[in-house]
Amino acid sequence: MKLSNLFSDGAVLQRGMPVPVWGTTTPDSVVKITCAGKSALGASSSTGEFLVRLPELPAGGPYELVAETVSNGERVVVHDVLVGEVWLASGQSNMEFRIASSPAQYREFCSLKTEPSALRMITVPKSVTTAQQREFSAGWLSATEQNAAAFSAVALWFANRLHEKLNVPVGIIHSSWGGTFAEAWTSRSTLMRNPGIRNTLLEYESLLSSCEAWKKADFFHELPSSQLDFFRKYGKADPGNAGVGKGWAEKEFDDSSWKPLQVPGNWMIQGIAGNGAIWARFSVEIPESWSGRPLHLKLGGIDKQDITYFNGHEVGRSGEGFDDTFWNIPRDYTVPADLVKAGRAVIAVRAYSFLYDGAINGLPEMFALYPDGCESESIPLVGCWKAAAEIDYGKLLFPARGGAAMQGPGNPNTYSILFDAMIRPLIPYAMRGAIWYQGETNAHSIPESVAYERIMADLIDDWRFYWGQGDFPFYLVQLANFRTPSEYDEESTWAPLRESQRFVCEKVPNTAMAVTTDCGESLDIHPKDKRTVGERLAAQALYNTYHCCDVVPGGPLPREIRRENGGLCILFDHADGGLQFHGARDGFFLAGNDGVFRKAETVETDGSSLFLRCKEVLCPVRVRYNWADNPVGTLCNGAGFPASPFEMK
Repeated sequence: MKLSNLFSDGAVLQRGMPVPVWGTTTPDSVVKITCAGKSALGASSSTGEFLVRLPELPAGGPYELVAETVSNGERVVVHDVLVGEVWLASGQSNMEFRIASSPAQYREFCSLKTEPSALRMITVPKSVTTAQQREFSAGWLSATEQNAAAFSAVALWFANRLHEKLNVPVGIIHSSWGGTFAEAWTSRSTLMRNPGIRNTLLEYESLLSSCEAWKKADFFHELPSSQLDFFRKYGKADPGNAGVGKGWAEKEFDDSSWKPLQVPGNWMIQGIAGNGAIWARFSVEIPESWSGRPLHLKLGGIDKQDITYFNGHEVGRSGEGFDDTFWNIPRDYTVPADLVKAGRAVIAVRAYSFLYDGAINGLPEMFALYPDGCESESIPLVGCWKAAAEIDYGKLLFPARGGAAMQGPGNPNTYSILFDAMIRPLIPYAMRGAIWYQGETNAHSIPESVAYERIMADLIDDWRFYWGQGDFPFYLVQLANFRTPSEYDEESTWAPLRESQRFVCEKVPNTAMAVTTDCGESLDIHPKDKRTVGERLAAQALYNTYHCCDVVPGGPLPREIRRENGGLCILFDHADGGLQFHGARDGFFLAGNDGVFRKAETVETDGSSLFLRCKEVLCPVRVRYNWADNPVGTLCNGAGFPASPFEMK
């Protein structure tokens, strides 16, 4: 007898609803499942598969879950099982983002002294086979300080807030993959109903079915069966440190012709290079009192590997080959005492990124140089460094979304591939609902961003159909602010995608979103503040799912628009405490029938309504708010939750 890996030691089961338990045993036999004093019987099929639904269980534990084949007494016992609230967390890199990649928030979490066993997570390993999977290899982990470091940060903060408020165990099933589009997480049967996708899907399948396509792919030899194999297939290995031979680490090297690099920041966005190796140099003045003393050199999180030098001497390195375990992990190296002399010193960093992004990231306080035990004397290392490319491979990505020929085994941006490999094995595990952080990869053009409304609504309906739990709650994260701050950008692709997300939550029942346009970072698509995101998702769940009347679910959402006194009046829901501004009254633009948007000169609030007027738009018919990749508007409610960007007519 064997149970699904979801039913392994440390599992969290959903309280208050029937709990399906499944696995394999002797064909055509009776199976009994027992947990928390409740039992249920069921039959195995002619091939030995079974699914038995336990009756509703009360919160509590730890319990044992016992599965038994009645005819022969074969049994499986699962230990340390808790019953509480279970949520599925999925999406792309901002859901995948580990809490240890945000050291300040990791320290915050560890300082909470939460009972580790009350928060548990199981993380589905990445898989890009085209086969429909029923199983995966992973186990449940409690949120100990060591385990939690690798947990999804958004999901962990979400779970922690639920536990604080509900005082029951919370389990998270985490299944995400950075850089993936929503279509990869949706079943084939649902994608076939979308006329904008159907023909490309059929074309892809026709290519996949040909013998020549399989020979070309060399599927059985090249299919990445692990993340390391995936990196080997699509990344570029480090060919060796050529810069050190050119003297780029040396104190006296002339870097005046190098490009400026703002640190912390993304070297790709700043035009230094793509993937590959870059060097960054920074000069400091060492005080006489520091001479002969060992120093701490803190450099924030480097993507993904580095070798760091002090006056030409190597003082630390992290990662080699295709190791990504140091991605965004803060560096803290020691400069030996014999290298520390008064006067000018140069810090040189060789950073290597073999795939995806390339950056030297972190909060400003994570970049400092100071004597051991004297952090208060630190020299800040943020600001303008000098940088140059040693190896520039351009932007390396796994094959992106696109035409049929670009899809296939090994590419996570293939229709339905992640649904089949990383969602299907979870169905129909009993859970309260799902949280979702994704959309960046669907925002490459305005038409794609507009089409996202249908794609996302289909994904939600798809999962609800296959789970068979009805319209379970589905809460998503609206895209955060990113790139250069702007009050208005007609060509923004993130603004229409945010609007698609808002429409989904208006039209699809039992959905809501966390607005995050105030907690992103202009230079980092992976902002470090995941606590705000997770807790805003939790606010939606506590209000809408758990009916906590003392919780404000989110910020103002436009409900109705009226033409008044030569302007437009907008009425809002969730304007608890009245509409307010946490800064200038910017971000509002009006347009008439000509479709040309101009900034609103009059912006007045009255409780839950907002009045806008522009003397250049005599007869306004449309309004946009925070229509930019990185908008600057600060409209919020009395609870401090920001208003969603929007367009209304």
